[in-house]
Amino acid sequence: MKKIGLLTVLSCLLLASCGGGSSVSELIPLSDGNKFVYFNSKGEEAVQPVQPGMDVTETSLFRDGLATVEITTEYGSGYGFLNTKGEVAIEAKYKHATAFNDGLAWVVETNGAPKAINRKGEEVFSLPEAEMVLMFTEGLAAFLKKDSDGNPRFGYVDKKGKVVIEPFYATAQPFSNGLAAVSIDKKFGYINRKGEMVIPEQFESADFFTDGGLAVAGISDKKQGVIDQKGTFVLNPKYESVTIDGNEFLVEENGKQGIVDKNGKTVIPMDFKKLYPFYGGKYSTASMDGKKYGIVDRKGKFTVNPQFDFAFSFIGDVAVVRSGKQIGLVDTDGKYVVNPRYETISMDLALFSFPVSANLFAESDWLDMDAIVSAVVGNESGGAYRGISASSTYSTVKAIHPKLSSSIFSSTHTSGDDIPLSGDVYITSVAFTFNGPTSKREYDHYERQYMTVELDPAVKTAAYEIRFRSDRAQKKASDIADAISSAINSRYTDGGAAFEVSRSSTGIEIKVVYPPKKTQEQ
Repeated sequence: MKKIGLLTVLSCLLLASCGGGSSVSELIPLSDGNKFVYFNSKGEEAVQPVQPGMDVTETSLFRDGLATVEITTEYGSGYGFLNTKGEVAIEAKYKHATAFNDGLAWVVETNGAPKAINRKGEEVFSLPEAEMVLMFTEGLAAFLKKDSDGNPRFGYVDKKGKVVIEPFYATAQPFSNGLAAVSIDKKFGYINRKGEMVIPEQFESADFFTDGGLAVAGISDKKQGVIDQKGTFVLNPKYESVTIDGNEFLVEENGKQGIVDKNGKTVIPMDFKKLYPFYGGKYSTASMDGKKYGIVDRKGKFTVNPQFDFAFSFIGDVAVVRSGKQIGLVDTDGKYVVNPRYETISMDLALFSFPVSANLFAESDWLDMDAIVSAVVGNESGGAYRGISASSTYSTVKAIHPKLSSSIFSSTHTSGDDIPLSGDVYITSVAFTFNGPTSKREYDHYERQYMTVELDPAVKTAAYEIRFRSDRAQKKASDIADAISSAINSRYTDGGAAFEVSRSSTGIEIKVVYPPKKTQEQ
C-alpha cells in the first residue's frame, strides 16, 4: 500500500493489496445496467430493490444489515440505505454517505456538515468543524480538520461525538484490532485508542492490523513485509507487495505472485501474474499471464483451467468472473451458477474481507455563507468599499495597497495582494483605474534632466478578484456570487458607487465604479 493520504487508503483498498478482516454479509451485488440484484453465496437471488420508480445506480455490500446506495429518480439522485428486504430503510436524500459500522454511518446533506446517524436514520451528533470523516471502526471514527495555518490534521471521535484524540496527524487510518496507522511527518507508526504512539514512526507504508494481530508495513515502496503489534517484522520486508491471507502471506517478487508461510518458506511458488487470497477457503482464482483466469487449490494447482477474462476471490462458494464484457458467478468447479449477463459490480465487492468499505469517507458540504459574505461585503457605507470611496486618490489607495504597481503615464495599476477574508475565500489581486495618469515626466532646468512627478488623481474603478481555498467553495461560486451581489446592493445604496459582481474562471470578480469627484463649482 502506498502512503496514506486523504484518498490513498481507499484507492489502495480498491486494488485489494491490503489485509484485514470483516463480518459483512456475503450477499453479492451485480447490475445488468438498469438495476442491482443481490445474490447469496450459492448464486441464488436474495435481494432485489422493490420500490417502484427508483434506479439504484450505485450500491455496496450489506454492513450492519444495510447497504449504502445511490438512488436516482425523476427528481434527482442521492445516497440512502437499503435493507435486506430490498426496501429503502433510510431515505436517499444525502449528498455523501459512508457505510454503516458499529451501528452508525456518516451522512452529509446538501450545504450540510457531516453528521452521524443510527440505523433508524436518526441524527446522533454532528461534526460541523470536520472537512472529512471516515467510517466508524471499533467505536471510533477519524475526522479531518484544518489547523490555524490551514494544514489538514486528523483526529478521532467516539460514538457520542466526543473528540477522544485531538486532530494532530497529517494522515490517519481507521482503527483495526486496537491500533491505527498514522503519520505526523513522512514516516508511519501506530497509535492506540488513547492516542499513544505504541509503534514509533518508522515505516514508509502501513496497513490495517488483522484479527490475528498482523499488519503489512514497508520500509520503501517495493520492500514490504509483515509486522506484529510490537512493530517487529515477522516477515522480512523484501517483497514488492504483501497481502495477509490467514496464517500465510500472498507476496509478489519481480512481478510474480505466490504464497509463503510465516518463516518465508514457499507454499505456492511465485509463478502467477495475479493470484487472489484464499481467505480461509479451499480455492481461489489466479492467472499466469494476467489475461485469462482459472481456479487454483491451496497447492497452486489449476483445478479449472484459465478461461475467464477476470475473476475475484471466492465469497463463500462462488466467485465473480467476467467473460468478455459480461459478468456472472461460478462455483468452485467453474460452473456458472449465475449466467454472465450482468455488466457491472459494486466497487465494494473488492473489499469484502476488509474492515472498511468503498464508502469509506464523506466530505463536508458545509460553507459558512454568512461569514464569507460578511467578509467580502464588509460593513462600510456611504460609498466607501474596503476603505476606498470616490474621494480617494492615488496616494490614498497606495497607502492601503502598498504593493500597487507604478507605471509612468498609466492610469491603471494592479496590486498582487493575498488578503484572507474567511476560511474559504481571499482576495488575490485588485486592479485600479484613476481619472488620469498617476505620474508624468517634466524637464528640470535646474538639474538639467527629466524628472518623474507623481500626480494624485481620484480613483475611477476597482476590480477585486476573489478566489477560493477549497474545491467546495469553488463548486458553490455561483451561489456565493449571488449572495455577495444581493448583500452589496442592499448595503451600498447611498454613496453613488456602482457594483458589478460576476463569476470568473477562477472565482468571483467585484468591480466598483466610483462617481466622478465633485468640484467646488459643482
